[in-house]
Amino acid sequence: MGEIGHNRGMRLEELRQSNKEQILRLAASYGARNIRIFGSVARGDSSPLSDIDFLVDLDPDRTLMHLGGLLTGLVMYNTISFPMDPGCFTSHPKGT
Repeated sequence: MGEIGHNRGMRLEELRQSNKEQILRLAASYGARNIRIFGSVARGDSSPLSDIDFLVDLDPDRTLMHLGGLLTGLVMYNTISFPMDPGCFTSHPKGT
């Protein structure tokens, strides 16, 4: 899996090209879908100190433990080598 984001700002296109399939596969295993990125990476003005902000739709039978598992999985499997804030993984109930 590719490593991204070392010593410079993250680019959205770089994230899509190098890690999209791994992120989507891991997210699905935790019941997360419709993964979106927002914040400085999405705007294209991230810096080496920026984190990646994710918003996901979580299946109704999943809990915050699944979101924590997703975060841990992304870090453990070296899918993303860039700071992430666990608060950035947000359950977005369908229809709201």
